[in-house]
Order: sequence, then C-alpha cells, then structure tokens
Amino acid sequence: MKHISFILIILIYSSTIYSQDTYSSLKKALKNPEDVKRLDLSGQKLKSLSPKISKLTSLTYLDLSGNSLTDLPNSIGNLKQLDSLNLKDNNLRYIPKSLCELKNLKWVSFKLNPVGAKSLNTPNINQVTGVYCLWKNKAFVEVDDKIYDPNKEFAGLKDFDFADTQPEPIDLDRIFNKIKDPSMHQGFTKDGLVVARIKVNAEGGYEEHRIIKSNDEALKAFVEKEIISLKFKPATLNGEPKAFWVNIPFKSRY
Repeated sequence: MKHISFILIILIYSSTIYSQDTYSSLKKALKNPEDVKRLDLSGQKLKSLSPKISKLTSLTYLDLSGNSLTDLPNSIGNLKQLDSLNLKDNNLRYIPKSLCELKNLKWVSFKLNPVGAKSLNTPNINQVTGVYCLWKNKAFVEVDDKIYDPNKEFAGLKDFDFADTQPEPIDLDRIFNKIKDPSMHQGFTKDGLVVARIKVNAEGGYEEHRIIKSNDEALKAFVEKEIISLKFKPATLNGEPKAFWVNIPFKSRY
C-alpha cells in the first residue's frame, strides 16, 4: 500500500511539474521568453502562428496539432533548441523550408495534413526536399502512416533530385507578351492553361521538357515551340550550378 501511495505521489508531482513547465498561451510565454522550454498550443483553432514565437530561444518542445495552420512563419527557423515539433492535424500543403534550419530537431509529425505521404509519391520536389532535409538533419519525420528514420536509407531518394535553388527564367515575359498579342492567338481558348516541366542545364539553357497539364492544344503547340529558346538562371547546389527541372504555367489570359 505504501508502495502504491509513493507512486501516486510521484505521478502527481510529475504532473504538477509538467503543468508548470508547459505553457499553453504564447502571450504568457512571451512574458518570460528565455525561460520557456515547452509550449502547447494544440486545439486552439489557430489559422496562423505569430512570428514572435522566435523570441522563445530556449524552446525545446512545440505542439501545434489540431489547428488550421496553412503555413509557418520563417522565424520558426530561429528556434535553434527545438527538438520536438507536433504539426499533426493542420492544413499544411507543403513543408516550410525554414524547418530545415532546426538542426536539433529530433522528431516532427505532419500526420493528417494535405502534405501527406501520397503527395510525396508525386514529383513535387518542394515536399520531398522538405522531408529529405529534415531526415538529413537526423530527425524522425512522421507523415501519415510513414516514418522516415534517419538511421535508415531515405525511401525513394534515388527517384528525386535536389537543389538549394531552382532555375529562374530570365526572358519569360517574351512568351507571355506573345500570348497576350491578339495577332499571335492561333485559336487559343479563353481559359487555356499549359504547364511545362522544363529541364534546365547548368549553363541556364533549355535541355528538354514534358507537358504535365494542358487543356488547349493550340496553346500547347505554341508553348512547346517557344520554350526551346528560353534562358534561365540555373539551379544551384552547394553554390555550384547544376541541371534541374522547373514547372512553368502558361495561361491564355494575362
């Protein structure tokens, strides 16, 4: 009986310590920002997170689950001590690049978000790169029913390419202006859309392309003819230019 009583006292004491150390209000936490190590904002119907959270420089645990977040402030990358981040059950459609700055992050959950595992099986390089950089930083990344273990090979890594920056078109307006020019309209539909996936070489020139979406055959033929002469600022990896793919949409209404 004494043994059971002792356990109950320990549990009550631990619970009290936990409640004292864990804040549930960012406003209150900001009164003593350097002392806050745990912040639980779960289930508070948040649609956005204040950039002021970056002031919590000692934060190690952050729970944002059960909200309506669609994005995170770039300032979250300043939480250098953060090791656990729960983003479960939000509306995140991509993995914010700022999370890659969290070198001490050991666990992060994206479960029940639109950025789920199914989307990681598509050629959406932003999402895959997001998971990859977290995994590379030695974090366990939870996405739907999948867990990317930093102690194991990155699943599907061979199917994707990575870069620090994507190619940037230099003379894209030339094509846009031609599309707007009535004399150039060769039967374009009113709401025509063509999305071209273009591979740009390390010199910034066109290499090849794929049309990944089109609802206008005339616009598609026009775009395929014009993109061959496009010039780009090439993608880079570790400061060096490299060949890389980029998606560019073309609309008949500009």
